[in-house]
Amino acid sequence: MSSDKTEKFREALLARIDQRLEGMGMSRRAASLKAFGKPDTIRNWGRKDKNVLPRMDSIEALAEVLETSATWLMYGGDDLSPGRPALKIVSSYDPENEEALNQDRTDWEAGESATAFVNGGLHFKGAIPGTSPEIPAAAGAGQGSIRDDRVVSVSSKGIASGHPVTSEWLIPPEFVRHSLGANPNQIVLIPVVGHSMEPRLYAGDRVMVDISQSSYQGDAIYVINDGDDVMKVKTLNKVAGSNPPRFRIVSEANPSQPDELRGDEFRIIGRVVGRFSRI
Repeated sequence: MSSDKTEKFREALLARIDQRLEGMGMSRRAASLKAFGKPDTIRNWGRKDKNVLPRMDSIEALAEVLETSATWLMYGGDDLSPGRPALKIVSSYDPENEEALNQDRTDWEAGESATAFVNGGLHFKGAIPGTSPEIPAAAGAGQGSIRDDRVVSVSSKGIASGHPVTSEWLIPPEFVRHSLGANPNQIVLIPVVGHSMEPRLYAGDRVMVDISQSSYQGDAIYVINDGDDVMKVKTLNKVAGSNPPRFRIVSEANPSQPDELRGDEFRIIGRVVGRFSRI
């Protein structure tokens, strides 16, 4: 992200924060104390010498204090109500793209059923607290597919994207954290299409993907994007001793013929930590 675009994004974010502060008759200091227990957090976001951009959990905490949604603070829009994303979500939020700054063009209207990946983190508030979203972008075992033409690209270069939500899954967070070794707040469910990961995964399975594990964590099954904006679920095996690192992209139905890519030729969206299958 260029420094000029970073500053435009920072200024837009702070302008929306100040808009809510003015409407509530609250100072930055008071809001910082209430949201974070520290007086200067919001002020520091605006200091160029610190070059600090807020994390998504910080924006969510501030949104509750400001009685609005975290999505509105990030993107703007017409809807300020708490717990709801702004009505319009850009196709792929990137401060390098003016679309992300002025909100003039959108691919779809999200309403209440939407989730976003922002700076590598999942932002979602379901109808039932603690639910995880299922999105209609199919994790293809094989060539893959995108089932809904409203689906937009998965997060690009650690910035953000938005997705419509088809279902909400209520999974006990203790099970996710302790049994699956995953972050309950960063789980997204994605349907599998195709047969190339059989017998590990079957068409119609739902994979649970921890998007906080978006870097190589050892040989395992991951959801990846190799440049065509289609999510694929594959086994990754690192080539021993490779420098720069190379990876075998394995389809379990035909493991003897893996693809091989450098680490910079594909992007890990998250690690598959579980699945739901029909018996």
